[in-house]
Amino acid sequence: MPPTRGATVADRDPQAHLRRISEALDGDGALPHPLDPEGAAFLDAATRLRSRMRVEAAATPPDVTDAVLERVRAEPKARPSPRPLSLVAAAVFVVAAVGAALAVRPGGPIAPEPVLADVGERVLQAQQDVLALDAAVTLVERGAHPEVPVRTYAGTLRYQAPERLWLHLVQDRTSLATGFPANDLDLVVDDGRAWSSGLRGCPVDAQPGCLGDSDARVVSGLAPFAADWVAPLDLVIPVDAFLPGAELAASATGGGVEITTTVARLQRTIDGLRAAGALRAVHATDAVRVELDRDTFTIRRLTVTAGDTAARVAWAASNGYSEPAGTAVLDLTLTEQSLPGSPFPTAPIAVERDAGFADRADPGGPAPTWLPTGFSAHRGGVQHGSGATTTVRSWSDGRAWIRVDVTTERAGDALVGGLGPIVRALEVGDGTGYTDPTGSVVSLHDDGIDAAVSGSVPLAVLVRVAASLPILGRELPEGWPQGEVLESLPEGALRPAGALIARYDGVDLLVALPGPGQTSAVLRQRPGTTLGPAAKADVSQVEVRGVAGRYEPRTQVVTWVEGGWIRELRSEGLDLAALLVIAEDLRP
Repeated sequence: MPPTRGATVADRDPQAHLRRISEALDGDGALPHPLDPEGAAFLDAATRLRSRMRVEAAATPPDVTDAVLERVRAEPKARPSPRPLSLVAAAVFVVAAVGAALAVRPGGPIAPEPVLADVGERVLQAQQDVLALDAAVTLVERGAHPEVPVRTYAGTLRYQAPERLWLHLVQDRTSLATGFPANDLDLVVDDGRAWSSGLRGCPVDAQPGCLGDSDARVVSGLAPFAADWVAPLDLVIPVDAFLPGAELAASATGGGVEITTTVARLQRTIDGLRAAGALRAVHATDAVRVELDRDTFTIRRLTVTAGDTAARVAWAASNGYSEPAGTAVLDLTLTEQSLPGSPFPTAPIAVERDAGFADRADPGGPAPTWLPTGFSAHRGGVQHGSGATTTVRSWSDGRAWIRVDVTTERAGDALVGGLGPIVRALEVGDGTGYTDPTGSVVSLHDDGIDAAVSGSVPLAVLVRVAASLPILGRELPEGWPQGEVLESLPEGALRPAGALIARYDGVDLLVALPGPGQTSAVLRQRPGTTLGPAAKADVSQVEVRGVAGRYEPRTQVVTWVEGGWIRELRSEGLDLAALLVIAEDLRP
Protein backbone atom coordinates (compact mmCIF):
# COMPACT_ATOMS: atom_id res chain seq x y z
CA MET A 1 0.00 0.00 0.00
CA PRO A 2 1.54 3.40 -0.98
CA PRO A 3 2.18 5.88 1.82
CA THR A 4 -0.63 8.32 2.55
CA ARG A 5 -0.23 12.11 2.55
CA GLY A 6 1.59 13.19 5.70
CA ALA A 7 3.24 9.81 6.28
CA THR A 8 6.68 10.17 7.89
CA VAL A 9 9.94 8.64 6.71
CA ALA A 10 9.61 6.19 9.59
CA ASP A 11 6.34 4.91 8.13
CA ARG A 12 8.13 4.08 4.91
CA ASP A 13 11.50 2.86 6.24
CA PRO A 14 12.06 2.77 10.03
CA GLN A 15 15.76 1.97 9.70
CA ALA A 16 16.34 4.87 7.29
CA HIS A 17 14.57 7.18 9.76
CA LEU A 18 16.92 6.21 12.60
CA ARG A 19 19.92 6.36 10.30
CA ARG A 20 19.08 9.95 9.30
CA ILE A 21 18.90 10.89 12.99
CA SER A 22 22.33 9.35 13.61
CA GLU A 23 23.80 11.14 10.56
CA ALA A 24 22.34 14.47 11.72
CA LEU A 25 23.97 14.05 15.13
CA ASP A 26 27.28 13.55 13.32
CA GLY A 27 26.74 16.86 11.49
CA ASP A 28 25.73 15.28 8.18
CA GLY A 29 22.33 16.69 7.26
CA ALA A 30 19.32 17.89 9.22
CA LEU A 31 17.11 15.96 11.62
CA PRO A 32 14.08 14.39 9.92
CA HIS A 33 10.79 16.06 10.72
CA PRO A 34 8.49 15.06 12.20
CA LEU A 35 10.02 12.45 14.51
CA ASP A 36 7.97 9.38 15.34
CA PRO A 37 7.99 8.13 18.99
CA GLU A 38 10.78 5.59 18.32
CA GLY A 39 12.87 8.24 16.59
CA ALA A 40 12.36 10.73 19.41
CA ALA A 41 13.38 8.12 21.98
CA PHE A 42 16.43 7.20 19.92
CA LEU A 43 17.43 10.87 19.64
CA ASP A 44 17.10 11.36 23.41
CA ALA A 45 19.28 8.33 24.21
CA ALA A 46 21.89 9.17 21.58
CA THR A 47 22.13 12.76 22.81
CA ARG A 48 22.57 11.48 26.38
CA LEU A 49 25.41 9.22 25.27
CA ARG A 50 27.16 11.93 23.32
CA SER A 51 26.84 14.53 26.05
CA ARG A 52 28.71 12.18 28.35
CA MET A 53 31.32 10.83 26.03
CA ARG A 54 31.83 13.50 23.37
CA VAL A 55 35.45 13.83 22.29
CA GLU A 56 36.49 17.44 21.90
CA ALA A 57 39.36 18.90 19.90
CA ALA A 58 41.88 18.05 22.64
CA ALA A 59 43.23 14.73 21.48
CA THR A 60 43.81 11.88 23.87
CA PRO A 61 47.52 11.15 24.05
CA PRO A 62 48.56 8.16 21.96
CA ASP A 63 48.11 4.86 23.77
CA VAL A 64 50.38 2.16 22.40
CA THR A 65 49.17 -0.55 24.77
CA ASP A 66 46.44 -2.18 22.76
CA ALA A 67 48.38 -2.15 19.51
CA VAL A 68 51.31 -3.73 21.30
CA LEU A 69 49.30 -6.41 23.05
CA GLU A 70 47.39 -7.20 19.89
CA ARG A 71 50.58 -7.73 17.94
CA VAL A 72 52.25 -9.69 20.73
CA ARG A 73 49.28 -11.97 21.37
CA ALA A 74 47.83 -11.92 17.86
CA GLU A 75 44.34 -11.70 19.31
CA PRO A 76 42.05 -9.30 17.41
CA LYS A 77 39.31 -7.45 19.26
CA ALA A 78 36.01 -9.26 19.49
CA ARG A 79 33.40 -7.73 17.21
CA PRO A 80 29.71 -8.49 17.07
CA SER A 81 27.92 -9.71 14.00
CA PRO A 82 26.18 -7.00 11.96
CA ARG A 83 22.65 -6.20 13.01
CA PRO A 84 19.95 -3.85 11.77
CA LEU A 85 20.04 -0.32 13.12
CA SER A 86 16.59 -0.80 14.62
CA LEU A 87 17.97 -3.56 16.84
CA VAL A 88 20.83 -1.30 17.90
CA ALA A 89 18.31 1.38 18.79
CA ALA A 90 16.30 -1.13 20.77
CA ALA A 91 19.42 -2.23 22.64
CA VAL A 92 20.05 1.38 23.65
CA PHE A 93 16.96 1.19 25.82
CA VAL A 94 17.83 -1.99 27.71
CA VAL A 95 17.39 -0.93 31.33
CA ALA A 96 19.27 -2.62 34.14
CA ALA A 97 17.12 -4.04 36.91
CA VAL A 98 17.11 -2.01 40.10
CA GLY A 99 17.46 -4.33 43.06
CA ALA A 100 18.34 -4.17 46.70
CA ALA A 101 21.89 -5.32 46.03
CA LEU A 102 22.67 -2.92 43.20
CA ALA A 103 21.09 0.49 42.85
CA VAL A 104 21.36 2.15 39.45
CA ARG A 105 19.90 5.35 38.11
CA PRO A 106 16.65 4.78 36.18
CA GLY A 107 17.36 4.50 32.48
CA GLY A 108 20.95 3.27 32.79
CA PRO A 109 23.45 1.88 32.40
CA ILE A 110 23.20 0.90 28.75
CA ALA A 111 23.94 -2.72 27.97
CA PRO A 112 27.01 -3.55 25.85
CA GLU A 113 25.43 -5.73 23.17
CA PRO A 114 25.68 -3.28 20.25
CA VAL A 115 29.48 -3.01 20.11
CA LEU A 116 31.62 -5.03 22.49
CA ALA A 117 34.71 -3.31 21.13
CA ASP A 118 33.35 -0.11 22.71
CA VAL A 119 33.50 -1.61 26.18
CA GLY A 120 35.75 1.19 27.46
CA GLU A 121 33.23 3.85 26.51
CA ARG A 122 30.45 1.76 28.06
CA VAL A 123 32.33 1.33 31.33
CA LEU A 124 33.01 5.06 31.62
CA GLN A 125 29.36 5.76 30.91
CA ALA A 126 28.04 3.10 33.31
CA GLN A 127 29.88 4.60 36.27
CA GLN A 128 27.52 7.58 36.15
CA ASP A 129 24.52 5.35 36.86
CA VAL A 130 25.75 3.06 39.64
CA LEU A 131 24.50 4.54 42.91
CA ALA A 132 25.10 1.70 45.38
CA LEU A 133 26.36 -1.87 45.53
CA ASP A 134 26.07 -4.59 48.15
CA ALA A 135 28.01 -7.77 47.39
CA ALA A 136 29.23 -10.92 49.06
CA VAL A 137 32.96 -11.34 48.49
CA THR A 138 35.08 -14.47 48.29
CA LEU A 139 38.83 -14.41 47.74
CA VAL A 140 41.28 -17.25 47.19
CA GLU A 141 44.94 -16.32 47.60
CA ARG A 142 47.72 -18.72 46.59
CA GLY A 143 51.47 -18.65 47.15
CA ALA A 144 51.59 -15.94 49.81
CA HIS A 145 54.40 -17.86 51.57
CA PRO A 146 56.06 -21.28 51.10
CA GLU A 147 54.26 -22.44 54.26
CA VAL A 148 50.95 -20.88 53.20
CA PRO A 149 49.97 -22.45 49.87
CA VAL A 150 46.34 -21.26 50.04
CA ARG A 151 44.37 -18.71 52.05
CA THR A 152 40.63 -18.28 51.59
CA TYR A 153 38.51 -15.32 52.67
CA ALA A 154 34.84 -14.44 52.83
CA GLY A 155 33.27 -11.06 53.43
CA THR A 156 31.35 -8.19 51.92
CA LEU A 157 31.75 -5.09 49.80
CA ARG A 158 29.41 -2.17 50.37
CA TYR A 159 29.45 0.93 48.21
CA GLN A 160 27.41 4.14 48.26
CA ALA A 161 28.06 6.71 45.55
CA PRO A 162 30.18 8.62 45.17
CA GLU A 163 32.99 7.93 47.69
CA ARG A 164 31.77 5.67 50.49
CA LEU A 165 33.09 2.11 50.46
CA TRP A 166 33.56 -0.70 52.97
CA LEU A 167 35.53 -3.86 52.18
CA HIS A 168 35.41 -6.54 54.88
CA LEU A 169 37.31 -9.85 54.59
CA VAL A 170 37.72 -12.64 57.15
CA GLN A 171 40.21 -15.44 56.59
CA ASP A 172 38.90 -18.97 56.82
CA ARG A 173 40.52 -20.37 59.97
CA THR A 174 41.01 -23.78 58.35
CA SER A 175 43.57 -22.14 56.04
CA LEU A 176 45.66 -20.78 58.93
CA ALA A 177 49.27 -21.98 58.96
CA THR A 178 51.23 -22.56 62.13
CA GLY A 179 52.69 -19.33 63.46
CA PHE A 180 50.74 -17.14 61.02
CA PRO A 181 48.08 -14.78 62.43
CA ALA A 182 44.72 -14.49 60.74
CA ASN A 183 44.84 -12.02 57.86
CA ASP A 184 41.40 -10.44 58.45
CA LEU A 185 41.01 -6.94 57.06
CA ASP A 186 38.68 -3.97 56.89
CA LEU A 187 38.98 -0.99 54.59
CA VAL A 188 36.60 1.96 54.92
CA VAL A 189 36.45 5.13 52.84
CA ASP A 190 33.76 7.41 54.27
CA ASP A 191 33.77 10.84 52.63
CA GLY A 192 36.40 12.87 54.50
CA ARG A 193 37.62 9.99 56.65
CA ALA A 194 39.24 6.66 55.87
CA TRP A 195 40.68 3.82 57.88
CA SER A 196 41.99 0.31 57.51
CA SER A 197 42.50 -2.51 59.97
CA GLY A 198 44.60 -5.62 59.50
CA LEU A 199 48.12 -6.98 59.36
CA ARG A 200 50.87 -4.90 57.84
CA GLY A 201 52.58 -6.44 54.85
CA CYS A 202 56.26 -7.31 55.12
CA PRO A 203 58.89 -9.30 53.16
CA VAL A 204 58.02 -12.93 52.55
CA ASP A 205 61.35 -14.22 53.85
CA ALA A 206 60.74 -12.45 57.20
CA GLN A 207 57.26 -13.89 57.74
CA PRO A 208 55.56 -14.79 59.99
CA GLY A 209 57.64 -13.01 62.62
CA CYS A 210 57.36 -9.59 60.94
CA LEU A 211 53.57 -9.70 60.60
CA GLY A 212 52.87 -8.87 64.23
CA ASP A 213 49.32 -8.15 65.39
CA SER A 214 46.51 -6.52 63.51
CA ASP A 215 46.51 -2.74 63.86
CA ALA A 216 44.54 0.21 62.52
CA ARG A 217 45.44 3.27 60.45
CA VAL A 218 43.00 6.19 60.56
CA VAL A 219 43.09 9.36 58.43
CA SER A 220 40.74 12.31 58.75
CA GLY A 221 40.59 15.60 56.90
CA LEU A 222 40.65 13.97 53.47
CA ALA A 223 39.88 16.02 50.38
CA PRO A 224 37.21 14.57 48.06
CA PHE A 225 38.54 11.66 46.02
CA ALA A 226 41.94 11.91 47.69
CA ALA A 227 44.64 10.28 45.56
CA ASP A 228 45.75 7.91 48.33
CA TRP A 229 42.23 6.56 48.87
CA VAL A 230 40.53 6.59 45.47
CA ALA A 231 41.84 3.19 44.26
CA PRO A 232 39.27 1.08 46.19
CA LEU A 233 36.47 2.66 44.12
CA ASP A 234 37.78 0.64 41.17
CA LEU A 235 36.64 -2.52 42.98
CA VAL A 236 33.13 -1.45 41.97
CA ILE A 237 33.82 -0.48 38.35
CA PRO A 238 37.44 -0.58 37.05
CA VAL A 239 37.30 2.90 35.51
CA ASP A 240 41.01 3.68 35.61
CA ALA A 241 41.80 0.87 33.15
CA PHE A 242 39.93 2.78 30.43
CA LEU A 243 41.24 6.30 30.98
CA PRO A 244 41.97 8.60 29.30
CA GLY A 245 39.83 6.79 26.72
CA ALA A 246 41.65 3.67 25.61
CA GLU A 247 39.82 0.46 24.71
CA LEU A 248 40.33 -3.16 25.68
CA ALA A 249 39.28 -6.20 23.69
CA ALA A 250 36.28 -7.92 25.26
CA SER A 251 34.22 -11.03 24.70
CA ALA A 252 30.71 -11.95 25.78
CA THR A 253 30.20 -14.64 28.41
CA GLY A 254 27.03 -16.22 29.66
CA GLY A 255 26.06 -13.27 31.81
CA GLY A 256 28.84 -10.78 31.45
CA VAL A 257 31.66 -9.16 29.52
CA GLU A 258 35.10 -10.75 29.88
CA ILE A 259 38.34 -8.83 29.48
CA THR A 260 41.83 -10.32 29.47
CA THR A 261 44.74 -8.00 30.13
CA THR A 262 47.58 -7.59 32.66
CA VAL A 263 47.97 -6.31 36.21
CA ALA A 264 49.61 -3.19 34.79
CA ARG A 265 46.36 -2.21 33.09
CA LEU A 266 44.20 -3.04 36.14
CA GLN A 267 46.77 -1.72 38.61
CA ARG A 268 44.44 0.58 40.53
CA THR A 269 41.86 -2.17 40.98
CA ILE A 270 44.54 -4.48 42.38
CA ASP A 271 45.82 -1.67 44.60
CA GLY A 272 42.30 -1.17 45.92
CA LEU A 273 42.09 -4.83 46.91
CA ARG A 274 45.52 -4.78 48.57
CA ALA A 275 45.06 -1.43 50.35
CA ALA A 276 44.57 -3.16 53.70
CA GLY A 277 45.89 -6.34 55.30
CA ALA A 278 48.86 -8.38 54.14
CA LEU A 279 47.70 -9.89 50.87
CA ARG A 280 50.46 -11.18 48.62
CA ALA A 281 52.00 -9.00 45.91
CA VAL A 282 51.59 -9.60 42.20
CA HIS A 283 53.72 -8.55 39.24
CA ALA A 284 52.72 -5.95 36.67
CA THR A 285 53.02 -8.47 33.82
CA ASP A 286 50.83 -11.11 35.50
CA ALA A 287 47.70 -11.88 33.50
CA VAL A 288 44.29 -10.64 34.65
CA ARG A 289 40.92 -11.93 33.59
CA VAL A 290 38.08 -9.73 34.75
CA GLU A 291 34.39 -10.42 34.20
CA LEU A 292 32.04 -7.44 34.31
CA ASP A 293 28.27 -7.58 34.64
CA ARG A 294 26.69 -7.34 31.21
CA ASP A 295 24.29 -4.56 32.22
CA THR A 296 26.07 -2.54 34.91
CA PHE A 297 29.78 -3.22 34.24
CA THR A 298 30.40 -3.81 37.95
CA ILE A 299 33.05 -6.45 38.69
CA ARG A 300 31.76 -10.00 39.08
CA ARG A 301 35.07 -11.85 39.08
CA LEU A 302 38.76 -10.97 38.85
CA THR A 303 41.54 -13.54 38.55
CA VAL A 304 45.28 -12.81 38.56
CA THR A 305 47.44 -15.55 37.04
CA ALA A 306 51.21 -15.80 37.46
CA GLY A 307 53.08 -15.04 34.26
CA ASP A 308 56.28 -16.51 32.87
CA THR A 309 58.11 -13.45 31.54
CA ALA A 310 61.77 -12.93 32.38
CA ALA A 311 60.89 -9.85 34.40
CA ARG A 312 58.31 -11.79 36.39
CA VAL A 313 60.69 -14.66 37.09
CA ALA A 314 63.39 -12.25 38.35
CA TRP A 315 60.85 -10.39 40.50
CA ALA A 316 59.49 -13.60 42.03
CA ALA A 317 62.98 -14.84 42.93
CA SER A 318 63.76 -11.52 44.64
CA ASN A 319 60.48 -11.41 46.57
CA GLY A 320 60.19 -15.00 47.75
CA TYR A 321 57.38 -16.25 45.48
CA SER A 322 57.75 -19.69 43.91
CA GLU A 323 54.42 -20.53 42.24
CA PRO A 324 54.65 -21.92 38.70
CA ALA A 325 53.44 -19.89 35.75
CA GLY A 326 49.72 -20.28 35.17
CA THR A 327 48.83 -20.38 38.89
CA ALA A 328 45.76 -18.31 39.82
CA VAL A 329 47.40 -16.35 42.64
CA LEU A 330 44.38 -14.12 43.41
CA ASP A 331 40.80 -15.09 42.59
CA LEU A 332 38.15 -12.56 43.65
CA THR A 333 34.39 -13.11 43.24
CA LEU A 334 31.66 -10.54 43.96
CA THR A 335 28.05 -11.70 44.20
CA GLU A 336 25.33 -9.07 44.53
CA GLN A 337 23.14 -9.57 47.56
CA SER A 338 21.06 -7.53 49.97
CA LEU A 339 23.17 -6.69 53.00
CA PRO A 340 21.67 -5.65 56.35
CA GLY A 341 21.00 -1.93 56.47
CA SER A 342 23.48 -1.27 59.26
CA PRO A 343 25.61 1.89 58.98
CA PHE A 344 29.27 1.84 58.05
CA PRO A 345 31.43 0.79 61.00
CA THR A 346 33.04 3.42 63.17
CA ALA A 347 36.79 3.80 63.04
CA PRO A 348 38.77 1.90 65.68
CA ILE A 349 40.65 3.75 68.38
CA ALA A 350 44.04 4.60 66.93
CA VAL A 351 46.42 7.46 66.40
CA GLU A 352 44.67 9.58 63.81
CA ARG A 353 46.46 11.48 61.07
CA ASP A 354 44.94 14.74 59.81
CA ALA A 355 45.37 15.17 56.04
CA GLY A 356 44.62 18.90 56.32
CA PHE A 357 41.35 19.30 54.43
CA ALA A 358 38.48 21.29 55.94
CA ASP A 359 35.01 20.88 54.41
CA ARG A 360 33.16 24.09 53.61
CA ALA A 361 29.78 24.60 52.00
CA ASP A 362 31.24 27.44 49.91
CA PRO A 363 35.01 27.18 49.64
CA GLY A 364 35.27 30.30 47.49
CA GLY A 365 37.42 30.64 44.43
CA PRO A 366 36.49 30.16 40.79
CA ALA A 367 34.18 27.37 39.63
CA PRO A 368 33.54 25.95 36.15
CA THR A 369 30.50 27.07 34.19
CA TRP A 370 30.23 23.74 32.34
CA LEU A 371 29.94 20.21 33.69
CA PRO A 372 28.76 17.02 31.98
CA THR A 373 25.04 16.32 32.12
CA GLY A 374 24.00 14.77 35.43
CA PHE A 375 26.90 15.97 37.57
CA SER A 376 25.96 17.77 40.79
CA ALA A 377 27.95 19.42 43.56
CA HIS A 378 29.61 17.05 46.02
CA ARG A 379 32.11 18.08 48.71
CA GLY A 380 34.19 21.23 48.73
CA GLY A 381 36.58 22.95 51.09
CA VAL A 382 40.10 24.17 51.68
CA GLN A 383 43.28 22.08 51.70
CA HIS A 384 45.99 23.21 54.14
CA GLY A 385 49.38 21.64 54.48
CA SER A 386 53.07 22.08 53.83
CA GLY A 387 52.41 23.49 50.36
CA ALA A 388 50.08 26.19 49.07
CA THR A 389 46.58 26.58 50.48
CA THR A 390 44.15 25.26 47.87
CA THR A 391 40.40 25.52 47.39
CA VAL A 392 38.83 22.27 46.27
CA ARG A 393 35.44 21.68 44.66
CA SER A 394 34.05 18.37 43.46
CA TRP A 395 31.05 17.08 41.54
CA SER A 396 29.72 13.58 41.07
CA ASP A 397 27.24 11.53 39.08
CA GLY A 398 26.95 8.04 40.50
CA ARG A 399 30.44 6.62 40.86
CA ALA A 400 31.87 9.22 38.42
CA TRP A 401 33.58 12.32 39.78
CA ILE A 402 35.31 15.55 38.78
CA ARG A 403 37.49 17.71 41.01
CA VAL A 404 38.89 21.24 40.61
CA ASP A 405 41.82 22.50 42.73
CA VAL A 406 42.64 26.23 42.64
CA THR A 407 45.39 28.14 44.45
CA THR A 408 46.69 31.70 44.53
CA GLU A 409 49.67 30.67 46.68
CA ARG A 410 51.96 28.92 44.27
CA ALA A 411 54.57 26.72 45.93
CA GLY A 412 57.61 26.70 43.66
CA ASP A 413 57.91 26.65 39.88
CA ALA A 414 55.65 23.68 39.18
CA LEU A 415 52.14 23.17 37.86
CA VAL A 416 49.35 22.30 40.29
CA GLY A 417 48.11 18.72 40.11
CA GLY A 418 51.26 16.61 40.43
CA LEU A 419 51.84 16.24 36.69
CA GLY A 420 55.44 15.09 37.01
CA PRO A 421 58.51 16.27 35.09
CA ILE A 422 57.25 15.59 31.54
CA VAL A 423 54.09 17.43 30.47
CA ARG A 424 52.25 18.08 27.23
CA ALA A 425 50.75 21.42 26.22
CA LEU A 426 47.25 21.42 24.75
CA GLU A 427 44.57 23.92 23.79
CA VAL A 428 42.14 24.72 26.58
CA GLY A 429 39.55 27.20 25.37
CA ASP A 430 41.40 30.30 24.20
CA GLY A 431 44.44 29.48 26.28
CA THR A 432 47.04 26.81 26.94
CA GLY A 433 46.81 24.00 29.44
CA TYR A 434 49.05 21.11 30.35
CA THR A 435 48.50 17.43 31.00
CA ASP A 436 50.65 14.53 32.13
CA PRO A 437 51.55 11.79 29.60
CA THR A 438 48.54 9.67 30.60
CA GLY A 439 46.02 12.51 30.39
CA SER A 440 44.75 12.12 33.96
CA VAL A 441 44.78 15.82 34.90
CA VAL A 442 44.58 19.20 33.16
CA SER A 443 46.54 22.05 34.74
CA LEU A 444 46.20 25.79 34.08
CA HIS A 445 48.70 28.52 34.91
CA ASP A 446 47.73 32.20 34.93
CA ASP A 447 48.95 35.41 36.54
CA GLY A 448 48.56 34.91 40.29
CA ILE A 449 46.40 31.78 40.04
CA ASP A 450 46.82 28.10 39.16
CA ALA A 451 44.28 25.30 38.78
CA ALA A 452 44.07 21.56 38.18
CA VAL A 453 41.09 19.54 36.91
CA SER A 454 41.02 15.79 37.54
CA GLY A 455 38.43 13.03 37.66
CA SER A 456 37.22 9.62 36.53
CA VAL A 457 36.31 10.95 33.09
CA PRO A 458 38.16 11.11 29.75
CA LEU A 459 40.71 13.79 29.00
CA ALA A 460 38.35 15.56 26.58
CA VAL A 461 35.85 16.11 29.41
CA LEU A 462 38.56 17.43 31.74
CA VAL A 463 39.64 19.87 29.03
CA ARG A 464 36.10 21.17 28.55
CA VAL A 465 35.63 21.66 32.29
CA ALA A 466 38.97 23.49 32.50
CA ALA A 467 38.03 25.69 29.54
CA SER A 468 34.90 26.83 31.40
CA LEU A 469 36.89 28.14 34.37
CA PRO A 470 37.39 31.92 34.53
CA ILE A 471 41.14 31.32 34.20
CA LEU A 472 43.05 31.94 30.98
CA GLY A 473 45.76 29.35 30.72
CA ARG A 474 49.13 30.80 29.78
CA GLU A 475 52.36 29.23 28.66
CA LEU A 476 54.75 28.47 31.50
CA PRO A 477 57.32 31.15 32.34
CA GLU A 478 60.87 30.74 31.16
CA GLY A 479 62.89 28.71 33.62
CA TRP A 480 60.10 26.43 34.80
CA PRO A 481 61.38 22.84 34.42
CA GLN A 482 58.00 21.59 33.18
CA GLY A 483 58.01 24.31 30.55
CA GLU A 484 61.13 22.92 28.92
CA VAL A 485 59.15 20.61 26.64
CA LEU A 486 60.28 19.96 23.09
CA GLU A 487 58.34 20.60 19.91
CA SER A 488 60.87 18.71 17.80
CA LEU A 489 63.75 16.29 18.30
CA PRO A 490 67.36 16.49 17.13
CA GLU A 491 68.35 14.54 14.05
CA GLY A 492 68.70 10.85 14.76
CA ALA A 493 66.45 10.77 17.82
CA LEU A 494 63.42 8.46 17.79
CA ARG A 495 59.82 9.06 18.83
CA PRO A 496 56.48 7.23 18.72
CA ALA A 497 53.62 8.18 16.42
CA GLY A 498 51.23 10.79 17.79
CA ALA A 499 51.80 13.79 20.03
CA LEU A 500 55.39 14.44 21.07
CA ILE A 501 55.91 14.44 24.84
CA ALA A 502 59.62 15.00 25.48
CA ARG A 503 62.19 17.02 27.39
CA TYR A 504 65.88 16.95 28.29
CA ASP A 505 67.04 15.50 31.60
CA GLY A 506 70.55 16.84 31.71
CA VAL A 507 72.27 15.42 28.62
CA ASP A 508 69.64 12.69 28.15
CA LEU A 509 66.59 13.14 25.95
CA LEU A 510 63.41 11.69 27.51
CA VAL A 511 60.42 10.76 25.35
CA ALA A 512 57.19 9.57 27.01
CA LEU A 513 55.04 6.80 25.51
CA PRO A 514 51.69 6.97 27.35
CA GLY A 515 49.55 4.02 28.40
CA PRO A 516 46.83 3.31 30.97
CA GLY A 517 47.83 2.14 34.44
CA GLN A 518 51.47 1.09 34.49
CA THR A 519 51.66 0.34 30.76
CA SER A 520 53.45 3.59 29.94
CA ALA A 521 57.05 3.54 28.76
CA VAL A 522 59.91 6.06 28.64
CA LEU A 523 62.57 6.21 25.94
CA ARG A 524 65.87 7.70 27.14
CA GLN A 525 68.36 8.68 24.42
CA ARG A 526 71.82 10.24 24.30
CA PRO A 527 74.58 10.41 21.67
CA GLY A 528 76.99 7.48 21.89
CA THR A 529 78.33 4.41 20.12
CA THR A 530 79.08 1.94 22.93
CA LEU A 531 76.89 0.39 25.62
CA GLY A 532 79.73 -0.51 27.94
CA PRO A 533 79.74 -3.56 30.24
CA ALA A 534 76.45 -4.87 31.60
CA ALA A 535 75.77 -3.91 35.20
CA LYS A 536 73.75 -7.05 36.02
CA ALA A 537 74.63 -10.71 35.69
CA ASP A 538 71.21 -11.74 34.37
CA VAL A 539 71.24 -9.38 31.36
CA SER A 540 70.26 -11.20 28.17
CA GLN A 541 71.14 -10.45 24.56
CA VAL A 542 68.24 -9.44 22.30
CA GLU A 543 67.77 -8.08 18.81
CA VAL A 544 66.25 -4.60 18.72
CA ARG A 545 65.32 -2.90 15.46
CA GLY A 546 67.73 -5.16 13.59
CA VAL A 547 70.74 -4.54 15.83
CA ALA A 548 72.18 -6.28 18.88
CA GLY A 549 70.89 -5.04 22.22
CA ARG A 550 70.30 -6.33 25.72
CA TYR A 551 67.50 -6.70 28.21
CA GLU A 552 67.68 -6.33 32.00
CA PRO A 553 64.62 -8.09 33.44
CA ARG A 554 64.82 -6.70 36.99
CA THR A 555 64.54 -3.12 35.76
CA GLN A 556 62.61 -4.02 32.59
CA VAL A 557 64.93 -2.01 30.35
CA VAL A 558 65.86 -2.71 26.73
CA THR A 559 69.10 -0.98 25.65
CA TRP A 560 70.69 -0.73 22.22
CA VAL A 561 72.96 1.47 20.05
CA GLU A 562 71.64 2.73 16.72
CA GLY A 563 72.63 5.55 14.41
CA GLY A 564 75.10 7.09 16.85
CA TRP A 565 72.61 7.09 19.75
CA ILE A 566 72.39 4.98 22.90
CA ARG A 567 68.74 4.20 23.56
CA GLU A 568 67.04 2.79 26.69
CA LEU A 569 63.37 1.81 26.66
CA ARG A 570 61.85 1.17 30.10
CA SER A 571 58.39 0.23 31.39
CA GLU A 572 57.15 -1.10 34.73
CA GLY A 573 54.20 -2.88 33.16
CA LEU A 574 55.29 -4.16 29.74
CA ASP A 575 57.29 -7.33 29.18
CA LEU A 576 60.17 -7.84 26.76
CA ALA A 577 57.97 -8.82 23.81
CA ALA A 578 55.87 -5.68 24.19
CA LEU A 579 58.95 -3.45 24.56
CA LEU A 580 60.43 -4.88 21.37
CA VAL A 581 57.22 -4.14 19.48
CA ILE A 582 57.25 -0.55 20.77
CA ALA A 583 60.89 -0.18 19.77
CA GLU A 584 60.15 -1.47 16.28
CA ASP A 585 57.42 1.15 15.81
CA LEU A 586 59.59 4.13 16.80
CA ARG A 587 60.43 6.56 14.02
CA PRO A 588 62.71 9.57 13.46
